[in-house]
Formats: sequence, structure tokens, C-alpha cells
Amino acid sequence: QIRLRKNNLSHGDRRTPRERPMASSSRAKTADRQTVIKKLLPLLKKQYKINVPKLDRAVMETMLYAVCLEDASVEQAERAYGRLHTLFPDLNEARVSAIAELEPAFEGMADPDWRAFRSRAILQYVFEKTFNFEFETLRKKTLELATKQLAKIKHLSPFVRTFTLQQAVGAHLLPLDESSQRFLVWLGLSAPGQTADQVGDALKSQIRKAEALQFCFAIRC
Repeated sequence: QIRLRKNNLSHGDRRTPRERPMASSSRAKTADRQTVIKKLLPLLKKQYKINVPKLDRAVMETMLYAVCLEDASVEQAERAYGRLHTLFPDLNEARVSAIAELEPAFEGMADPDWRAFRSRAILQYVFEKTFNFEFETLRKKTLELATKQLAKIKHLSPFVRTFTLQQAVGAHLLPLDESSQRFLVWLGLSAPGQTADQVGDALKSQIRKAEALQFCFAIRC
């Protein structure tokens, strides 16, 4: 065994013989994922009308929309986002409102209290940071700095953070909520217990940046 290890090291391979089959298995799994992904999008396009909405909102509005979109359909998100602005045309009023007062904007959706809480947290952070409701400076930051900035917003979900980074900074990321993750586990494209960031990092190398958004909205269907 020592001689084998020396031979491996002399050829620049620092893995033991026991480790090498694991690497081969990993490559096989990657190839399997690529095959599934290649077949998945055409099947979903055939079965569903993939609705990728226009996403040209300002940064803070993008964050609020992401709160509406998480674990919801595009139609549900559009209605909730519209209701939020109808009920609170003055966002400063929403910023100082109780959670119970914000919940009606998310009527009929899962976890309306959490959506209300996160929306208010976003409004409060942006206002305290800028003294208005504009957060466009995030677009000028690198991905690392923008990520650190968003990490300062308490209770911001991984989905809202990743969705905002994808839209505002143009990063090659896959915004995945819990519903999307469960579907990916069912397909065998991710493992149970992985975080959204871990799943996104594992898959993004197999999905072109130009197709990342369509992929996420396709599996949402």
C-alpha cells in the first residue's frame, strides 16, 4: 500500500486507490445530472406554459417581489405584489405597520405572516440605510460585497437573497425555494438535506447563465 501511494504521488495523483472509485462515481453522477437536465426543459416546455415575468424592477422592489414569489406561482406572486402596493401606496406606512396589518397582502398564500415580516424587514433596512426606499447602489457592488450587504438584513431567506443577487448584480446563480428543491430531490438532481446554496452551486455549472432564469421558472411550474 505504501508503494502504491508513492507511485500515485510520483504521478501527481494524491488520492489513495480507495478514493479513486469515489471520484469516478462523482463524475458519473455529474453526467447523469447533465442527461436529466438536458431532457427536462423540453419536457416541461411541452407540458406547461413557462411564465417568466418581466423582471425590470428596482432593487428594493425586486426584493419585495421575491418575497411574494417564494414557494408560490408567478400568478400568485403578481397578485400579492399588486395587493401590497394597493394596500400601502406609501411604503413608509408599510414600514411602520404591524405584521397583522401587512398579512392581507399575502392572503391565500403559504406563510403570510413570514412574508409580511420579511417585507417589513426589507423596508426598514433600506430606509435606515438610505433614508428613502431606493437601494440601487447594490448594483454597483461586486457579488461578494453585495452578498455581505444583503446578509445584514435580518431573516432574509436564501431564496430572496439569491434572486436579488441574480437580478441586481447579474450573477450566475439559481434562486431555489423549498418547493423547487423538493422537486429537484424527486428528480434525483439533488440530495435531501442540502441547502439551496449547495444545490445551486452543484447545478449551475451544468446550466448556462442565459438559461438559469428559465430553468428556475420551468421547475416552478
